[in-house]
Amino acid sequence: MTARLLAERLGTMFKQPFVVENMAGASGTIAARALMKSAPDGSVLMVGPNGIVTEVPHVMTLPFDPLKEMLQVAKLSHSPMVLVGTASLPATTLDELVQYAKANPGKLGIASYSPGTRSQYAGILFNAKAGLDLLQVPYKGSPPVITDLIAGHMALAFDVVPNMLPYIRAGKMKAFALAAGSRSPLLPEVPTFAERGFPDLQFSGWMSLWVTGRTSEVLAGQIHEAVWRAWNTPAVRERLLAAGFDPVADKTLAQQRDELKAQSSFNQGIVQRVGIKLE
Repeated sequence: MTARLLAERLGTMFKQPFVVENMAGASGTIAARALMKSAPDGSVLMVGPNGIVTEVPHVMTLPFDPLKEMLQVAKLSHSPMVLVGTASLPATTLDELVQYAKANPGKLGIASYSPGTRSQYAGILFNAKAGLDLLQVPYKGSPPVITDLIAGHMALAFDVVPNMLPYIRAGKMKAFALAAGSRSPLLPEVPTFAERGFPDLQFSGWMSLWVTGRTSEVLAGQIHEAVWRAWNTPAVRERLLAAGFDPVADKTLAQQRDELKAQSSFNQGIVQRVGIKLE
């Protein structure tokens, strides 16, 4: 959705088509390799998640260094993670959930996606900070988790807001807290973990525009400015909110680099503490 919306906006601005080519697979590394091989002239851009840089390198052995060989030129949308639970759980607030989980150690499962992804990190950190014994249950993505949460076969899960928002609004799941620095306009009634005493629980995904790391700083800055002019409009904001994404504020190239490095370092610390092995 994000790539096609951006191509539409840029096409309108420059009065020429921007072709979108889907290159899914291998946790985004197939598209990343294609980007790195492209000429550093801005003719090839990639829309992809931050996890390619902040998560994947800590659990997969890669033949390249994403932090050095990819350059984020614009952050396009933001998706904080939300802790959701099956509707049949007796708890309705995060405090009640913690009390219930402590009274039932080892009896509640929490869905975990691929090793080394933010869903696993969030579950591990929640267990540690709240002093819980939630069982990490592996799943292959959101759809089966959603099915099991609605059916009551799984108790809890961390996932991004867009994936869970329709079910929260329909009353099929309970939302306990956002792993974000502030409340989401999409779920204004849901508190953040920081509000409830867990400031370290901040996990989110974002979609960004990337160029090859060989792109000059001058050209990268020009691309950033053009993209932001096309993106920072009320129409785009409405489309993002309708799809369940939080709009983002503009950040300089340096600020974006610092944010990526900080998130990558934070994730690496979790991987090292719990001993997640490289694939």
